[in-house]
Amino acid sequence: MASYALARTYRPQSFAEVIGQAPIVQALTNALSTGRLHHAYLFSGTRGVGKTSLARLLAKCLSCEQGPSATPCGICSACQAIVRGNYIDLLEVDAASRTKVEDTRELLDSVHYPPLMGRTKIILIDEVHMLSGHSFNALLKTLEEPPTHVVFLLATTEPEKLPSTILSRCLQFNLKPLSEQSLIQHFSRILEKENISFEPTAVALIAQSAQGSVRDGLSLLEPCIAFCGSKLTAVQVSELLGLADHTSVQSLLDALFAEDAIQVFALIRQLAEKGADFNEVLSAFIRALHQIAMDQVLKKESPSKEIAERIQLFYQIALLGQRDLPLAPNPQMGFEMIFIRLLAFQPWSSESTANPDLKKNSENLETVESSEASSINTVEPESIEWNTLYPKLNLSGLCALLASHCALLKQEENCWYFVLNQEHSALYDKNQEKVLAQALSAYFNIAISVSIEIGSAELHTPEKIRQQKAEEALATVRQSLEENPRFRQILEQFHGIIVPDSMVSLEHE
Repeated sequence: MASYALARTYRPQSFAEVIGQAPIVQALTNALSTGRLHHAYLFSGTRGVGKTSLARLLAKCLSCEQGPSATPCGICSACQAIVRGNYIDLLEVDAASRTKVEDTRELLDSVHYPPLMGRTKIILIDEVHMLSGHSFNALLKTLEEPPTHVVFLLATTEPEKLPSTILSRCLQFNLKPLSEQSLIQHFSRILEKENISFEPTAVALIAQSAQGSVRDGLSLLEPCIAFCGSKLTAVQVSELLGLADHTSVQSLLDALFAEDAIQVFALIRQLAEKGADFNEVLSAFIRALHQIAMDQVLKKESPSKEIAERIQLFYQIALLGQRDLPLAPNPQMGFEMIFIRLLAFQPWSSESTANPDLKKNSENLETVESSEASSINTVEPESIEWNTLYPKLNLSGLCALLASHCALLKQEENCWYFVLNQEHSALYDKNQEKVLAQALSAYFNIAISVSIEIGSAELHTPEKIRQQKAEEALATVRQSLEENPRFRQILEQFHGIIVPDSMVSLEHE
C-alpha cells in the first residue's frame, strides 16, 4: 500500500500553491511570462522553506509541452514525469553525496548533449555548497559559457560557502522563513483536507516549534495526528512535543511575581514529570515576557514602574539563561538555576528592593553603626556643603549620576531642596528622590526628605568640580610635556604634533 509523508503529499504543484514566498514567485512568473529567462538560478534559505520545491516548479514551467509558461498544464507527459521524479531531461543531483570532481565532470559532460524529450535540459544541484573546490572550478567553466539548451537550478542552505565567481553568474533568490501565521493557515488547511478537527492553539504550538520551516512543521504534525487521533488538542500536542502549555507558563509567571519559591520549583518538578523540553519551556517563558512588555508599550495595560522594570530584568536573565542552558549538567538543573536568579535579583531602583540598610534607617531611624557615620552624626546638616558630602554617601547607579549633577539650593526643616540643570533633566526620576532621602537619613540619623527641581542656571555641582579638576590636571600634563626638552626633540625628529584630545589625566579618570 502506497504511503506518503505529508511533506510529499502537499508539496506545491503550481506557483499558486507556494506559501510565504510571494516576491520570488512574482519574479519567476514575470520572467516566464516575458521570456526573460536566465541560464542559472540559485535558491537559498534555511531548511524546509521551499528551495527544491520552487526549483522543480520552475523545471516544470520550462519543460511543459504547452509552455514555457508560469502556469504549466500539469497533464502533459513532461509535467507528469517531473511529478513522478523520472523526467529524463531533469537531472537532480545531491551535492552532499557527490562531492568528488569526477562526479561533477561526469554530470557536466552530459550537458553538451541536447535534451531527449523536451526543449530544455535542466540540471538541479541540491546543497550545492557541499561541492569540493575542484568541483566548483569545473562547474564555473560551464556556467561561464553554458549551452543554450541548458538551465542550472542550484539550491543551498549556506550561500556564503559558495565562491563569489559562482554567485556572480547566478540569478539569486533568498527564501525567507515563513511567519507563524502563514504556517498556522497552511497546517489548518491540511488538517481540514485530512478531515481532522483541531484546536487553534494546538496548531499554533506546532507552528511555533516549526521555526519558519514548512517541512519541519509537517514532520511535527504527523506524529501529533498519530498521537491525538481524530482531534488535535493543545494539551496532547504540548505533551508529545515536550512543550509548556499557556497555563504552565502563566503559573510560573504568577509564582515568580509572588516570589513564591516553593510554588515555582513545584511547577518545575511537574514539568519534569511530564517530560517537558526545558529549552522549549524557557522559549515559551521568554515569549510570554515579550508579549507582556509589548502590551505595556501599546498601552493595553498600565502597570507600575516596578512591574515594568521587573519584566525587563526577567527577560534579560531568561535570555542569558537560554544561552547557558546547554552547558548545564542536565536541562532541569540549568532551568532551576535560571529561576533561582529570577527570584534572587530585583531592579535596584525599585522601592521594594531598595538597600535594606537604608530602608531600615529611613523607617526606624536606628543609630548608624559605622564609626564614620557616628562621628558625622554630631554635625548639623546645615554646616556641610553638598560637594563635600556627596562622596561620603556612597551612592551608586542612577541615583549617584543624578546627585552628581545636582546643587543644594537650601535646607528647611529637614527638607533638602536640590536643583538639577536643564541639560541633565532626562536623569530625573521621582523614585531617586526617595533613594537619595534614604541615604541622607541614614548618614545623619534623622528623617530627611528630598525635593529636586529642574533649573537652567550654571550650577556648582560635584560633577562640575570633578570636570574642572580633570581639566586642570590635563593642563598641567600638557604644559609639562611642552616644556620637556626630550619630548620636544622627539616631536621635531619625527615631525610630530600634539593631539589634545588624545591626552587624558589618569588621576581623575
